[in-house]
Amino acid sequence: MGEDHKAGIRRALERFEARNAPRAKKKGKRLDVPYESQEARWFVQWLEDRGLLFCHIPNEGKRNNGAALRAQGLRKGAPDLLIFTCRAEIRGIAIELKRRKYYRHAPEQVEFLDRLRAAGWVAEFAHGAEEAIDIVAANLPRG
Repeated sequence: MGEDHKAGIRRALERFEARNAPRAKKKGKRLDVPYESQEARWFVQWLEDRGLLFCHIPNEGKRNNGAALRAQGLRKGAPDLLIFTCRAEIRGIAIELKRRKYYRHAPEQVEFLDRLRAAGWVAEFAHGAEEAIDIVAANLPRG
């Protein structure tokens, strides 16, 4: 066997190994803090345990019926949860729930919360269920 032939076989084996090498798992999963959905479940359980009146606006995720939902009133940037049990001097509490880390505040969300504040609502970003609980607890009726 000639040297050229051996080199060709070596290159072919290297290409084969490169194609069939185990691939690295996805980086960036960021599993060191709970996902927003888990934080939301904890926060909703806390709200339910106290018998508070609230609702969730399902604005997250991808969908194939977005145009129909927008026609029915779904708005980009609307907060995740609206809480209606609050002190008399405020209209309600709006919470845009985020993860404790690895979050971003979309401009539409900032604007929506600003407009709610102007309308007499307590409207805040909460980074994790604990922050959300603190915001709501501070604005519950006294007594």
